[in-house]
Amino acid sequence: MNYIIPASFLLSFIYLILGVYALNRNYKSSLNRTFFAITLCTVVWMIAYTCIFGADTSDPWAWFWFKVSALGWLTLPALSLHFVLALTGRDQSVKNWQKVLLYLPAAAEIILLYTIIIPAPHLDIGRFTLAIFIHPAQKWFWIIYALYCITYCVVLFAMVAVWGKTSTFTREKRQASIVTMAGITVMVSIILNYFVLPGIVQWGPYPVMIVGLIWAIAILYAMVRFQLMDLDAVMQIKDVLNQVTDMVILIDHSGIITRISHKTAENLGYDVIELQRMPLWKIIPDEKRHRITITEKGSLTMEIETEYRTVKGEMIPVKAFWKAIKDNHHDIVGILIIGQDLRLTRELEHEIEEKNKIEKALRKSEEQFRDLFENANDLIYSHEPEGILLSANKAAEIMTGYSREEIIGLNILEFVVHEQRRMVIEMFTKKVSDNLPIYYNVSMINRLGERHDLEVSQRPIYDEGNIVAYQCIARDVTERTQMEEKLKFLSLHDSLTGLYNRAYFSEELFRLESGRFEPTGIIMCDLDDLKKVNDTSGHCAGDDMIIAAARLIRSCFRANDVVARIGGDEFAIVIPSCHEELCKKLIGKIKAAMEEYNLNHPNNIGISAGFAVRQDKNQTMNDVLKLADLAMYADKASRKEVGTELISAPEFTDSQP
Repeated sequence: MNYIIPASFLLSFIYLILGVYALNRNYKSSLNRTFFAITLCTVVWMIAYTCIFGADTSDPWAWFWFKVSALGWLTLPALSLHFVLALTGRDQSVKNWQKVLLYLPAAAEIILLYTIIIPAPHLDIGRFTLAIFIHPAQKWFWIIYALYCITYCVVLFAMVAVWGKTSTFTREKRQASIVTMAGITVMVSIILNYFVLPGIVQWGPYPVMIVGLIWAIAILYAMVRFQLMDLDAVMQIKDVLNQVTDMVILIDHSGIITRISHKTAENLGYDVIELQRMPLWKIIPDEKRHRITITEKGSLTMEIETEYRTVKGEMIPVKAFWKAIKDNHHDIVGILIIGQDLRLTRELEHEIEEKNKIEKALRKSEEQFRDLFENANDLIYSHEPEGILLSANKAAEIMTGYSREEIIGLNILEFVVHEQRRMVIEMFTKKVSDNLPIYYNVSMINRLGERHDLEVSQRPIYDEGNIVAYQCIARDVTERTQMEEKLKFLSLHDSLTGLYNRAYFSEELFRLESGRFEPTGIIMCDLDDLKKVNDTSGHCAGDDMIIAAARLIRSCFRANDVVARIGGDEFAIVIPSCHEELCKKLIGKIKAAMEEYNLNHPNNIGISAGFAVRQDKNQTMNDVLKLADLAMYADKASRKEVGTELISAPEFTDSQP
């Protein structure tokens, strides 16, 4: 048995490496931490067995190490089920005390083993894993353990199978298949090892652990190949930020970074996690921030050349576009900053400027410049002060749909949409008077009638102190403009229903409470039996029910009313300048719409509703929200017992003893 000790330590080391690797990928993830705990339990089990079978151990010491090993193999089923809960995302809906219940069977058996269970009269460790450690009169301990293991295994395999089948992501389906097949391999090996082919254990005490290593390696494959135990599933807004090539930063109204693109983190030398919740001034120094101005109307400076500080203290030149994210009342709730790294652009502009200054002296470099000019993805062109085009590169031909010969001689304003021509001329005049580079956004129409949004950098070309032409670089930012709108929408709306989200709803309550007092009503709605639909028909059916209810509720209010989804099945409506009779009328409208919907659809919807009205300026909007919530639950209770009687907050509170 001399091979047992080195083999054990080798397997233990491999398990530890797998656990540490998973933990290092994302130590904040419950999934990764649970997998690390699984590897630790396996190592405890393995080392304890090494002390039993790998050394000349007396019966008392063998019994001691057997109990130590039990800390590993008794805890593994519970940890495995906990791992699957985290893998399938169900741990978010399980409370902490419910998670503790998962470990009760393991804890009970450990207590039994350390208190009541006694060892067999003689421990024949030569039989390896077939050795009888527990007194034959207490075989019931193994029966309990078998039931505990089988139950947990059936549950966890079922959860993984359902998760893989219902997931809409190919990556998750592959992860489920790998975990399931590896787990089944381990189960089959255990059955063969202990029940079908008991003779094979005579060559060593570790066949199950070795096969268990197959499961761990399969998990490692899923981690590397399909990002198992990587960062949590991202939101739609995060998917957008991961794909953009510009430096995108989203800050709240207090200047704290809430979202940031991977490109920004890469250019600055940080991790994305390090930058989140970081004050903006750490990236944009104070001497630069004073140039950023916000007017009384909440409009931001359109663009600004500034510098970003990297993790090493280096300064990167950036052209930053500032866009205020405002609510319907034009209050700023956040700021979107899209920055373009100017290092490459500055190099290009420098090349162009030098060429025009000393053209004769740089004729030898003309071929190099021409290649850069022709193959640039951005539009590069020049025009006279009056706007007549003098040159254009291949990208300009592709964008406009005209050949170079057709472009040269046309006026640049002929491509600009009609409503923006005066703006371009006015900004052009203003910038020239300051002798500064010209930066502006403009929309153009090409030969096919397609509209493209461009950001233009325009510099004057001088000859003996006079402007003789302008050199321009234009980038197509149509997708970025669409992304700005999408980011703004996602930050204020619920992705499932399209209604306002809880963040916007909270900002609206704060605005109403901070402004001039006026009676304000809040209506709370709760979707009945959503959990039952999710459990019986699946979450897709539940989502359809939520969407239908959202449309029904939205149809009962004006377009400018704030209708929000503030929870899984909860909706809230804020009605300024409101009184109780109006709230009752609106809830009646919801009930009528619900009844009409149920008459025309096979899947009925039940909505409980309640309201409260802020009558006193000393009353906070949160207090009104709580009263409306209580009224809604009172309505839910009354509908179950006596019908659909409408209940308001005052009626509910007055009825209390």
